[in-house]
Amino acid sequence: MKKPIIIYPCVWSYRIIGQDDQLLRNAVSNAVGDKEHQISFANKSSGGKYQSLNIEVRVRSEQERVDIFERLRKDPNVTVVL
Repeated sequence: MKKPIIIYPCVWSYRIIGQDDQLLRNAVSNAVGDKEHQISFANKSSGGKYQSLNIEVRVRSEQERVDIFERLRKDPNVTVVL
């Protein structure tokens, strides 16, 4: 499978899933630092245990994009990062 061509800088979207809205928002703040970003509610599981948020942030390079992904993935309050 060919790797997609991404032209930087660009706005990149992540979706994170976890149990607590405020803890997810804190995880985003920790992952992106002082970079301007937008967070929006995405979905809630049918049982109400999990919810997801969309994050949009401008990244300058592949390394920055991957670094943010890894920081989100390693946060104990984030169950899944897409």
